[in-house]
Amino acid sequence: MNGTDVMPGARVVTTEVGLEMVVPDSLEVVTTFVLLEQGRWFEDEVPFVRGLLEPGDIVADVGANFGAYTLEAARIVGAEGRVVAFEPARDTADHLRASIARNGTPQVAVHQVALGAERGEAQLALGPSPELAQLGAEGPSEEVPVELLSDHAEALGGMAFLKLDAEGTEEAIVRASADMLRREGPLVMFELRHGAQVNEGLLQAMTDLGFSLYELCPALDALVPFSPSRVDGFRLNLFAAPTARAAQLVARGKLIEPGQPRRSSPEAVSRWAESRRLLRAAGATASTEILALWRAAHDPSVSLPDRYASLCAAFALGPGPDLAQRLTFARVALELGQRVAALDAVIPLFEETLRTPAAAFACPIAEYEEDEVFDPSRIGRAQIIETRLRYGAFSSFYEPQDVFELLDQYRDAGGNAPDIARRRSLLERKWTPHRPAS
Repeated sequence: MNGTDVMPGARVVTTEVGLEMVVPDSLEVVTTFVLLEQGRWFEDEVPFVRGLLEPGDIVADVGANFGAYTLEAARIVGAEGRVVAFEPARDTADHLRASIARNGTPQVAVHQVALGAERGEAQLALGPSPELAQLGAEGPSEEVPVELLSDHAEALGGMAFLKLDAEGTEEAIVRASADMLRREGPLVMFELRHGAQVNEGLLQAMTDLGFSLYELCPALDALVPFSPSRVDGFRLNLFAAPTARAAQLVARGKLIEPGQPRRSSPEAVSRWAESRRLLRAAGATASTEILALWRAAHDPSVSLPDRYASLCAAFALGPGPDLAQRLTFARVALELGQRVAALDAVIPLFEETLRTPAAAFACPIAEYEEDEVFDPSRIGRAQIIETRLRYGAFSSFYEPQDVFELLDQYRDAGGNAPDIARRRSLLERKWTPHRPAS
């Protein structure tokens, strides 16, 4: 196959950064749907990894699937770097190889093997969608070879980054190749959960390596210490790093140790409010403590640790009964990656009669701050529905069929975001054979 051919049953989707991914031509496949819907894989970690990797880096992608991370990494590390991708499923690996050829990235080596605790053979259950293939599960399967991560130590010498997504065998992989991981000391991104359960054994395995645990703060595009007491239900991935790697990331502004919270002055908040047409028209310029903390988190003159501490302090204030604080709290929660808390704060507002807040506030979705006036239908109802549509599921792929009722309500309230319209179009195509006649 040459760089322009497409394998039978496949299609090419161009991502938001111009990569061409060869995926199954079916909206029943999660990756295909998500790429068409969002232009990239849905995880917040994708843009973070873009800014993390550097030309010449050595990267390992365990559980590469169709290459959402592999291809992004190859684009960045360039010809001087190397990406070693492990994908055991035959059909999925074929799609990945097709994408590599199409994008002209020979710095990627694909190994069609599973990784585990010992060498041998195993049955790989293929699952209802290729993203869910795993060793040892029931259902249709194919036999695959199993190797150790350390079997590839030479190719991974100097490894800077390891993505580990092996559907439940991550702990076995880590423990079997512990000496290699200690020696190389990469930043590791791994799945927090296996199914619905937090993978406590994997967390312990990382700690046993001497690695510290971190999570992503999306708004600051940086890693922060993992807080087991504040695990969001939508949190999929954690990071682990040894002391030396963490220090390098601190120097690059990619990792934060907590500082002291700062507050923007009432005057600074008023100046920001006056720059927003919505708040200027409403006359809502008075400051609140949560807004002052949130503004400090976006002040480039404040140190990165202090900005993070300000976000945490704003989150600790909670949503409160006041509309201005509740909207701002939802924005803070989303920026921290606390999606459940954000949804819990705003969804009850759907049933309330909304009036223009007396104090300045931040919208959960920033684009609404550009509106001229506070329209209770659009700024309230449509924005709340849009928050639910964007953050209530990783992708519209996972929405139930009755989501069309919510989409109708969103449209009727004045919601008109182009990407929500795109989601609706994809859902209509996905559900059309199954939708009941109206």
